[in-house]
Amino acid sequence: MNCLPLAVRSPLLSKSDSRVALASVVYRNVPETERVVHLRLRRLDDSDRGFEIVYDERVTMAGKSIEIIEPDWPAEPYKWELLYTTQDKLRMLEIPEEVFGVNEGGCNHLMASYAEPEGLMIWVADELPIGDYRDELPSC
Repeated sequence: MNCLPLAVRSPLLSKSDSRVALASVVYRNVPETERVVHLRLRRLDDSDRGFEIVYDERVTMAGKSIEIIEPDWPAEPYKWELLYTTQDKLRMLEIPEEVFGVNEGGCNHLMASYAEPEGLMIWVADELPIGDYRDELPSC
């Protein structure tokens, strides 16, 4: 099955009004082994519905690769929820409250990077930490 289960919000989430713009999703796989990750990004809003799913993909990352996904959504400041699954994890993060690296006043990129022994790491950054790819990032 290629779908993520629905998740409920954690009561531990911050009530902050911080919002960030996300201009892309960046996948990076450091080891030579192929990895599969499923990301579902939800843009939170104040409407009756509460959120909109703006990105929902199951991606197979080739070994030693990087892929930059340009979004279909407007790169405007919002609160976000990210649900992600790997072979052994199902997690949910609220952005910007539960991730590091957020530049609240700037253009940010959602990073999903797999390394060993750490596993999948998720963070938000205003620039790609890999010099050769910095010019490829879309802007807000």
